Amino acid sequence: MSYISLANITLSSAQSSVTFGSIPTSVNGVALRDLIVVVNGTGTGTMTFGVQFNGDTANNYTYVEMNGNSAGAESSASSLSQALIGRFTTNNGAAIGQIMDYSATDKHKTVLARGGQAGDLVRASASRWANNNAINAVRVVPLSNQFATGTTFALYGIAG
Repeated sequence: MSYISLANITLSSAQSSVTFGSIPTSVNGVALRDLIVVVNGTGTGTMTFGVQFNGDTANNYTYVEMNGNSAGAESSASSLSQALIGRFTTNNGAAIGQIMDYSATDKHKTVLARGGQAGDLVRASASRWANNNAINAVRVVPLSNQFATGTTFALYGIAG
């Protein structure tokens, strides 16, 4: 299994979303199986964020999540307009989401995510996009606030 860098974005100003478009299914003849989205940075305020696929902004994403911080632990499950991958405050944080079998056309897509902020929060979630279409665009978007200047986004393909 190898990771192939597909795109990198660093924000020069606060943004309400970042989109990776025209996602290939192979690179140099090597088929890609999964996608990895990595976000490092901060929010302009406390924000939960996730990914939307192929412009789908409807509540077609279900999730389960667990969070822990100095105040305790919590868990939740629901439907949203995105597959959850992270939560940031104005403190630096990181989140990684793995989108499995993104080019398959015979199954719903699954996203496993983990992340957190030093001294503040750890988080893990699993989401499902209720759609059989192959994913060709990934939009990273917060439920509220914005990604702050300097936040970085990376997209990788997993070959194998």
